[in-house]
Amino acid sequence: MIFGQSGSDKFIIGMDLGEESVQLSYIQSDMSSPQTLSQVVGEEDYSIPMVMCKRPGVNQWYFGKEAVSYSVQNQVEPLTGLLSLAKENAEVTIEGQTFDSVALFALFLKRCVGMVVTLLGTDKIGGLMLTGQAMDEEDADFFSKVVEKAKIKTELVYCQSHEESFYYYILGQQTDLLEKTTMLLECRGSRLTVMVMRCNPFTTPRVLYCNVSGQEFPIFEDEDMEVMDQELAYRCSDLLRQDKPDAVYLIGEAFVEQNIQETLGVLCSQCRVFLGNNLFSKGACIAMRETALLPSELGKRYVYLGENKLSANIGMQLLIQGQENYMALLDAGDGWKTAEKTVELYIKEQDVLEFQAVSMIGREDVNETIFLEGLPAGVSRLRLEIYMETRDELVVRVSDLGFGEIRPATQMTWEKRIRL
Repeated sequence: MIFGQSGSDKFIIGMDLGEESVQLSYIQSDMSSPQTLSQVVGEEDYSIPMVMCKRPGVNQWYFGKEAVSYSVQNQVEPLTGLLSLAKENAEVTIEGQTFDSVALFALFLKRCVGMVVTLLGTDKIGGLMLTGQAMDEEDADFFSKVVEKAKIKTELVYCQSHEESFYYYILGQQTDLLEKTTMLLECRGSRLTVMVMRCNPFTTPRVLYCNVSGQEFPIFEDEDMEVMDQELAYRCSDLLRQDKPDAVYLIGEAFVEQNIQETLGVLCSQCRVFLGNNLFSKGACIAMRETALLPSELGKRYVYLGENKLSANIGMQLLIQGQENYMALLDAGDGWKTAEKTVELYIKEQDVLEFQAVSMIGREDVNETIFLEGLPAGVSRLRLEIYMETRDELVVRVSDLGFGEIRPATQMTWEKRIRL
């Protein structure tokens, strides 16, 4: 039974992975929006500490809040930094015994997923979406292996960045903000991260993109909350002046409502303000539903161009039977790391090729010409190879293949790098 069909009891899990904690949201086919797992019934206690603790003398492991509590009560050193240890494939030594950090992290994930399975009374997981600050192809491979080691029963395991989860949260929860400027402020430790989501309304489908920046932020003691509030208010005022958002989301331990009254006054006077620390895990749920299981009609009208996506449509102008024609080469929305194409074309009495990059995120369009200096006159067959060197730099390589028996190939090549 496919997720979304009548009678289906499958569910989706969205997991927000931080260095210190995890959050879990879930959605079933009969739910309009995701719910976030709370460790305390009736309270918004969403963060599961990424901590494990071994009971001395036996192979018994505690995790999350239980591990923190056990370590304090029994004066046992807890195991922290699980995610970093697993990514480094480091060995962990406890009581003179060596443990595989990847296996321990897999056990932690299995226990987390087990909490949702227990709550819903079914182990039919339709999909698992993992989200974090930075997710690339290497992360996707790593988490796929971890989930397999954890023996979590699902065939769909995807990864995405926090920025993409932010987009899908808006798509699924606040649709009236899709074509407006939306800001997310996340304050954790000594870092204030700023995400600004914008829409280009002049494309079909509509394109959303996110600019991310960060700044150092002082760590304040409990008695200095008033000073912290003043500092936040000053910085928020500056950000509002620059970006003029219609709405702001606040995430992180600094944004406790009773501690930031001055900050809230500054924000609420100019835009809508939302407090909530479960945005990324909810966005991950909605992303899995939209991309792999049950796409919505609204989702088809919008597309998100993240840092790993090509942000422009790339093509070239060709003269065919006296008429100018456009040939598409690479499409916006494709992953830039895998965006490449090889084509062969014939030209006659022509020594230039014209390329065009049409930005989907509001930048100026780029028009570039490659001059084929030295190419023999007449009809020529050319091989055109294009690929992305970085997200913003296109490489075009043209090779002369001659023209059959009439004219042999010259082995000449022309290359140009085009900044998008």
